[in-house]
Amino acid sequence: MRLRTVTSAASVKIAAYYLVCLAIAPILSLPIIGMDSVFAHASRSKPYAVVFSNQHRRTVQNHNNAIRIVSMGDSNYFYPVDTDVHPSVSRIFLEENIEESFCAHGGDVKVDVIDWAFVGARMFHFYCLYYEALRYSPHIIIVPINWKWFAKIAATEEYWFPELTALVPVRSRDLDGSDMNPLTSRGISTMKQIEYKAHYYFLFPIGIKAWAIENKKGFFDNPTARAMFIKKQMERKTAVPLPPEFGEEETKSRKRFIADRSRVASRFPMDISESNLTFRDLCALADVASKHGTHVLFYIWPMDREYLTDMGAWDQSAFEVSRERIINATHKRNVHFVDYSGLLQREHFYDWGAHCVREGRIKVGQALAPEIVAILKNASVNSWNE
Repeated sequence: MRLRTVTSAASVKIAAYYLVCLAIAPILSLPIIGMDSVFAHASRSKPYAVVFSNQHRRTVQNHNNAIRIVSMGDSNYFYPVDTDVHPSVSRIFLEENIEESFCAHGGDVKVDVIDWAFVGARMFHFYCLYYEALRYSPHIIIVPINWKWFAKIAATEEYWFPELTALVPVRSRDLDGSDMNPLTSRGISTMKQIEYKAHYYFLFPIGIKAWAIENKKGFFDNPTARAMFIKKQMERKTAVPLPPEFGEEETKSRKRFIADRSRVASRFPMDISESNLTFRDLCALADVASKHGTHVLFYIWPMDREYLTDMGAWDQSAFEVSRERIINATHKRNVHFVDYSGLLQREHFYDWGAHCVREGRIKVGQALAPEIVAILKNASVNSWNE
């Protein structure tokens, strides 16, 4: 009996020892890898991890008088990547196109665009991220409306990420009495929200593991190589790595425009009802932003109308009714709306899913810039006169 007790106590100590080691290892690794790199690598399996990069906080702290724009988006924002342009001059992100065009329209005004675009993002995620955005005191938040999000399948796809509800204040009273609350409509309780708060800390071991797998050869070769490797990692400006499938060349392959007619129609439903989950999320975000006095610009992401027409999926009258419903939902104080669904031509689209080639994203950025400038000037933003 005594032997069993001693063995049991030893097992507990060993288990405790390993747990401590597992907890300490990530902490010791952080100074070497860097927080930004950890989140960047975690984004390979948890794309939203890019939101928590310290780079955003540093930028805002260094530019107190700059115009702060939080720009949300999904893969349309940056996919496909440029493979034929040197990274130093590449303009693959809509963020860069907005900033460049903004300066042309806004004059000598410093602007910081906080880029919160990630693979699989939905209006539901933007509602949750709105509360994180408030920490940066943004002058305006830009929110795209990707028509594919209205499809029924969008609510059941793998990119769900309910853990982002942890960003919404527990027992928030912003939507009291409203049946549009994205959390209650999905059955997410207060206890579940609290539980999801722990998921932020799970990003650290996920990111460290991904980093270690990618860099183990350079790190463990020999002491000299390891020292040089660490120095290189600490000096390197971390860029958000994209999933492997995002490394494809930007070519106009006709295969990207081959799809079943019924599938295309189901992905781009023209008739959007008030019970549609994405529409309800949009209403919730517009309502909350208006109550908090935050300027938000919703814009419909361009669609390949020619292709949708060829596939029998475009219904102009139904679209106009749905668009009017969105206009009414965004007709609130400090909430703005613009329709870019017909902004681009066929040659600007990369595939039938409405991803755009580089020139298409540049046009979106150029169209957004004057809208943002007009909104902020009308709002008499102090930074404009400083």
